[in-house]
Amino acid sequence: MILLARHGQTDWNLDGRLQGRSNSAALTDKGRTQALALGAFLRDFPLPARSVFASPLERVRQSLALVTEKVDLGTIHTLDELAEIDFGQAEGRRLDTVQKMWPDFWMKRQTEKWTTLWPGGGSYAQAHDRFAPLAARLQAHRHETDSVTLVMAHQSVNRALLVAMNLTGIEQALKSEQDHATLYVISATGLERTDIGSEHPPEEYATKGIKGTADVP
Repeated sequence: MILLARHGQTDWNLDGRLQGRSNSAALTDKGRTQALALGAFLRDFPLPARSVFASPLERVRQSLALVTEKVDLGTIHTLDELAEIDFGQAEGRRLDTVQKMWPDFWMKRQTEKWTTLWPGGGSYAQAHDRFAPLAARLQAHRHETDSVTLVMAHQSVNRALLVAMNLTGIEQALKSEQDHATLYVISATGLERTDIGSEHPPEEYATKGIKGTADVP
């Protein structure tokens, strides 16, 4: 089984600024609380976490440091391919500013979001292509029944990873929204999601499917 998580909220998330591969943002108080809640969730989960794969970016490192205050994760494997999509010149800017500065890019992105490159940056399609080896590796982990594999990365990267693992289609992935307190639960039977801190304890996570329509990169 795999638990696919997103890092805790950062001050740039709160301000609506695109982070990409920047390490300028720090976790907010809410973000730290979310990371601690994930740690408590994993501590109480009926299966132990024996493998951890993580983005190398600082907001993920900060989040996992807080998770390990609640539960022992063992060795954390940092993978460059889990780094967020490169937003290029748009990093640090809000979406409304990006729309004004690069109107042609923004217009193209409305119909070709998967393949459109950020100004001076990357795309979902590029992230998807670099996931081929990792996706194959994770397919074996999803069928494990005696432990869980924790993967912590970023919303855009997680969308591309779900497509690379054939768990959802491109259109559905691009419409999905993963809150900082939302986990994707990937097992041999498919894909589910749970909200950490909901009324459902770890052993009774609710099957909800992927949904959401916010245009967040």
